Amino acid sequence: MWFTFLQVAGTIDSRITSRYNLTIRVDDGQSPNSRFSLKTLEVVVNSKNEHSPSFSKNSYEATLSELLPVGSFVANVVATDKDRGLPGRIQYRLVGFAAKA
Repeated sequence: MWFTFLQVAGTIDSRITSRYNLTIRVDDGQSPNSRFSLKTLEVVVNSKNEHSPSFSKNSYEATLSELLPVGSFVANVVATDKDRGLPGRIQYRLVGFAAKA
């Protein structure tokens, strides 16, 4: 069994080419009746994480009734990220809580 490794030979940029379809041929080297197989390798180039996510507003505020049941809607918070693909996915997390009287 023999292995070979494909290596990046130059600069790649997902904004220019985001996908490559490579055809790989393997043969037994027996000339003139060489036997061979072909396979396709699809290479997807993810974009790098160039942008930070940003909120659609500078600040958010909500006013609630103390009679609201558990699980009630509080506020709609919107953020976006200009990156494409996986780096452009965002997650929301509550990281701070301050109670005021």
